[in-house]
Amino acid sequence: VREMRAKLRSTGALEESERPKIVPLTHFLLYKYGVDWHALVNASQGDNSKEIAKAQAMLEEVQAAFRESDAKHKQAAASFRAAEQAAKEAADREADAKSTQAAAQASADAAKAKENDAKEKEAEAVKQEAPFKAAQEEVEAALAEVKSQEDAYNSRTEELKQKSETGGVVSRNKAAN
Repeated sequence: VREMRAKLRSTGALEESERPKIVPLTHFLLYKYGVDWHALVNASQGDNSKEIAKAQAMLEEVQAAFRESDAKHKQAAASFRAAEQAAKEAADREADAKSTQAAAQASADAAKAKENDAKEKEAEAVKQEAPFKAAQEEVEAALAEVKSQEDAYNSRTEELKQKSETGGVVSRNKAAN
């Protein structure tokens, strides 16, 4: 008995100051078979491995889509920043061209051409970003759906937990099964 108490204390199933006079069956089985009590408490009740596998596959699918969308979003953002930088550089060059009167006309034409090029790049970047925004919204919708399923699962688990903890012996056993 002392050996079993020491073993249960070392795993954390009993506190140091706790000295039970009656040993629960679960404590005896944990000691006899050398099972960690965390594994016993967190073990699945029943066989829902197909649902778990399906949910895990859906989660991995959503995460992969999110990573892909995030990468595309970063790429689009980088090209958008480059277009903004190009537009800023074109505007700077245009301001410099106006300051010099002798080369004003030639420099102004070049700056306008570069500005138009930058605007085209910016428009192209905006066009490229549109599918990524749609993909991002799709990923967010899928994530919201997964979140709602997870919330439903958690609320159902909490409801069953409440049923198993309240009421008489019959209702607790009924909720446990």
